[in-house]
Amino acid sequence: MKYLVASGQKTGGCMIGHYVEDNALDAFSMMGLLNGEANLAMTTSTSLRDFAEWVGPNDLDFVLLDIYRPDAASMESDVKKVRAASIAPIIFVTGDDAKYYREDAVLAGAQAVIEKNGLTITSLKDVLRNVTNPKPRHLMPGAAESLIDVSVDPSKEPVNPRKVGVAFDYLDLVQRGLADSDADEETMKACLSLLASASKGLQLYFRNDEIASSSGSESIPSLIRSTQESALAAAAKRSVDLVFQIGVDAFDGVQNNGQVQLGIRYLLYALLLSSDKGNSVTFAGLPARDGMRLRITSKALIELDFEQAHERILPGSSSKFERSIALTLSILLLNVSSADISELTHSSSNVLMIDCHS
Repeated sequence: MKYLVASGQKTGGCMIGHYVEDNALDAFSMMGLLNGEANLAMTTSTSLRDFAEWVGPNDLDFVLLDIYRPDAASMESDVKKVRAASIAPIIFVTGDDAKYYREDAVLAGAQAVIEKNGLTITSLKDVLRNVTNPKPRHLMPGAAESLIDVSVDPSKEPVNPRKVGVAFDYLDLVQRGLADSDADEETMKACLSLLASASKGLQLYFRNDEIASSSGSESIPSLIRSTQESALAAAAKRSVDLVFQIGVDAFDGVQNNGQVQLGIRYLLYALLLSSDKGNSVTFAGLPARDGMRLRITSKALIELDFEQAHERILPGSSSKFERSIALTLSILLLNVSSADISELTHSSSNVLMIDCHS
């Protein structure tokens, strides 16, 4: 089990950490403890084997390590593995009394030991405050635009029409609709930019039957982290508090990782365009038998018109053109039908469930 939680608050005050935990229930407990806590982002994995893949693109502010074998030698070994990729403070996590391991942990190079039992968000943040010194982070230029702006060199290889026919037909349909609309120059420019990006993205992920970038050559940790960085940057740009949760196991039923990633990016883009400044939104990817289940939670109403998107027509108001195009592209990429979408209200929050089958 690997799970990603990231808060879209201003990056300058956000602490980013990683939790190595082989027990799925304990990992979920930690996620429940955080529960979208502002200014605290964390990834979790089951072992240190692929730890380095979770460190970038920015180094971590802290690392939580579950004590698998509570002895000095194993602690020293784990610290060395972390230090090979990160200089972040290390905090060991134990199900026993922390006092039994504190001396060995410090000698091994760790900064603290905490107990799982009775751990609260307050006590965790107190420990983090004492041992970490969060570094200021600056969004990379163009990071927000990279959520949907796929940079790929044009290829002379033929595009398989069976795979991209419907999507490219939709792009042509939108272009004709824009030509007949009364959209102002700014709206037209934004929509044309979106269409150009979509055309490049479709060619990247659907060229031929088996292109390496769409068949899983990119590691899932890297795929998630790149989506995280772009989504948080786009959310910060629009002053939306985004909590992003996707576990690697959510990709177990996915046949085309690249296609799903692109679909998720367009769905996030549509979601952010429809969210007012100051809104708090949680976006989660969950494992499903056939594909992936997406869950969107918001205190405000989730204004995504899926019925219109399935009809593949532009809305009456040109101010909604861009979000409608992005939403339609997302359901085409994620292979979502009307029956795959459900809405409900839970504890005063609006919840949208979407089953994807790509």
